[in-house]
Amino acid sequence: MDGPSIARPGQYRRKGPMTPDFRRWLADLASWLPASLLAGALLGLAFPPADLWWMAWFGMAPLLWVLHQPIGKLRAFLAGFAGGVIFALIVLRPVVSAYLWSGWQEDIDLESATARQHQLLLVLWIIVSIWGGGIFWGGFTFVLSRLAGGSLIRMALLAPALYVVIAEWLRSLATWKIQWAFLGNALVETESLRQLAAFGGVWLLTWLVVLGNVGVLAILLNLKRSERRQWLVAAFVSTVLAAAVAGGNWQLRMTEKILNDQPAFTVAALQYHKPQYYISDYIEIGLEKQYVDLLSQIMSGQTDEIDLLVLPESVALTAISLDGSFTTSLPRDMQFSAKSWARVILGIMDLGDSSTALVMGLNAVENGKKHNSMVYWGPLGLTGHYHKQRLVPFAEYSPGILRPLGLQGESQYHPGTPTDTVQMGNFRLGTFICQEVLIPQVARQATTNGAQMLVSGGNDGVFADPAVATVNARLAQLRAVENGRYLVRAMKTGISAVIDPTGREVARSPGSDPHLVVGRAKYLNHFTFYTRHGNWMLALAWIVIAIATITRPLPRLLASPWNKLDRA
Repeated sequence: MDGPSIARPGQYRRKGPMTPDFRRWLADLASWLPASLLAGALLGLAFPPADLWWMAWFGMAPLLWVLHQPIGKLRAFLAGFAGGVIFALIVLRPVVSAYLWSGWQEDIDLESATARQHQLLLVLWIIVSIWGGGIFWGGFTFVLSRLAGGSLIRMALLAPALYVVIAEWLRSLATWKIQWAFLGNALVETESLRQLAAFGGVWLLTWLVVLGNVGVLAILLNLKRSERRQWLVAAFVSTVLAAAVAGGNWQLRMTEKILNDQPAFTVAALQYHKPQYYISDYIEIGLEKQYVDLLSQIMSGQTDEIDLLVLPESVALTAISLDGSFTTSLPRDMQFSAKSWARVILGIMDLGDSSTALVMGLNAVENGKKHNSMVYWGPLGLTGHYHKQRLVPFAEYSPGILRPLGLQGESQYHPGTPTDTVQMGNFRLGTFICQEVLIPQVARQATTNGAQMLVSGGNDGVFADPAVATVNARLAQLRAVENGRYLVRAMKTGISAVIDPTGREVARSPGSDPHLVVGRAKYLNHFTFYTRHGNWMLALAWIVIAIATITRPLPRLLASPWNKLDRA
C-alpha cells in the first residue's frame, strides 16, 4: 500500500497559472497598480482638453497612498512609472494634432505626408510619454519611498520638493526645457493662488498642489483610523494653504495699487487667418492682403486711436533682410530688403495722423541666417527686432538624435541670442514668440533687461486640437503674473489677449476667429520677487532633499524601510 502523497517543492507552480505564487503576485499587483493608474488619470484630467483643474488637488493622493504602504524599491518605481505614463499620454495627446501641418514635409502629396506625420507623431507621443512621464515619475516615487519611509510627516516635507526637482525640473531639461503640464499650471484659474507666481514662479504653485495632495491623504487616512500624527499633517497642510491664499490676496492688492498709480495706453492685438491661402492672397512683398487692408483701416482712423498694435507671426510669405544679407534656405525672390519693407509699412502708417507703434511677426534674415522674428516699426521706420531664442523641435529645427524619424521643417531656423529690449518712444518692450510661452526664462530675461511691457506673437494653428491654444493662453497669464507686466499677445489662430499683471485678461479674442483685441495697458518698472531672484524655489527644494538625505542614514537608504515585505 502506497504511503501518503507528499507535495514536492515547486509542485504548485507547474500545475497551471493560478498557483499560490501567481495568486500572491496578482494580489500584490492589485495592491498598487490600480491606485497608480488612477492617480495618473485624475491628474491628466486636470489639464485640457478635459480641463477639470480642481482634480489636481487630490489626483496624486492614490499614488501617495501606495507609497505610504509597505512597498519595495522596484514596486515604488513601477508605481510612479505606471501613473506617469498614463498622465503623460493624456496631457500630451493634443500635441499629436500637429500632423495636419504641411510645413514639416516637402512632399507634393499632402495626403500621404500628413498620414506619415500622424504615424510618426503617435510613435513620438508614446516615446515621450514613457520617457517624460514614466521615467521621471518613477524616479520621484522611488526616491520618495526611500527618504520618507512611509512617514506621512516626512512625505509632507519631501513630496513637494522631490516632485518639483525630479518630475518637473529634470523632466523639462530632458524634453527641450518645455514646461508642459506642470501641476502648478492648473492653478491659473484660481486668482488668489495665481498671484504667488510673482513670488516663486510655477515651482511654488506646484509645491502647493503636491502638498495639498498629502493633506488629502492625511484626511482619508484619518477617516479610516484616526491618529494624532495624521491630524497634525492635515492641520499643517491646511494652515499652509490658508496662508498661501491670504498671501495671494495680499499680492493682488499690492499689484492693483501699483497699477492705479500709472497712466494707461491703448494697445491691440490683430488676429486674422484663412482656412486656405493662395498666391493671390499676398501683395508683391509677401504680406497678406487682408492684413494690409486691416492695417490701413486702423492707421487711417477708422478705429479708435491705438498706441501699440501687435500682429502675430506668419503674416507674410516672404522674409525681411535686416542687414542686406540673404540665406540659401529660401529662394532669393522670397527675400526683400528692409528698405522695401519700410516703403510698404510706412506707406500704410502715413495714411492718417496715427502715431501707432507696430510689431509684427516675420521671417527675418540677418548675417545670412533665417530667424523667426518679431519686427518693430515706428513712424520713422524700422525700430528693432527680436529673434526667437527657443526653437520648437521638429517644427523649427531637427533634434539630431531623432532626425531619422523624418520630422523636420522645409527650412531650418537659427536661434537668436539673448538681446536687449526694444525702445519704442519713451518705453521699452520685451518679446517672446509662440511656444516660448512654455519657457518662463525667456519672459523673465526680457523683464530683467528693462522691459516695461511684454508682447508676443504666435500661431497655434499648427495644432488642430484647441486644447493646445487653451494651455498656451493660460501660460501667458502666468508669464504676466511672474514678471508683473502687461502682456499683449497676438495669435494668428488661437487666443489673442491683453493680460494685466494679475493674470486677468483685460480683452480676449473669441477663439480663433478674426478679431481686433483692444485693451488698456500700462508700462511698469517694478520687479517681482520672482523676476529678481528667479528659480529660488528649486534651490530650496534641493536643500530640503539634501537635509532629508543627510538625516536618513545610508544603510537605511539602501535597504527597504519595510524589510518584512522585501523578504517575502
